[in-house]
Amino acid sequence: MKKRVSKQAQRVAEKVDMAARVDAAFAEARLAAADAYEAYAATVIRDANGREIGPWGRTYVDVFVPSYRFRTALIEAEVIHSSNQGHWRMSDRLWQVNGFPRARGRGLICEAVVAVLKRHFPQESIGTAS
Repeated sequence: MKKRVSKQAQRVAEKVDMAARVDAAFAEARLAAADAYEAYAATVIRDANGREIGPWGRTYVDVFVPSYRFRTALIEAEVIHSSNQGHWRMSDRLWQVNGFPRARGRGLICEAVVAVLKRHFPQESIGTAS
């Protein structure tokens, strides 16, 4: 005889599963960010003092209209916040790398993170914004 699981127990199990999936995806995203930065740092032009030459700029990882479970897991992990433009912005502290890359470097890091997150959560709309 098959045991019935209550809806409450099922919701709790789904929440725990999503939290574990988010944790695994972010662990992989941090590695991808570090790899992207290393590849970028090897090609960057520097001045005589070793400082990077290039324009400053910011690139972010955004989630557009996330599913309830995904958004809830990200909020509880304290990795996203609502943006005034109607989407959710992820905290870049999760994949901060050594140094302070300029615009091109930040863009490459965020693109690497987005690629990992899209692979883990293909149903979600995740992208970069400047």
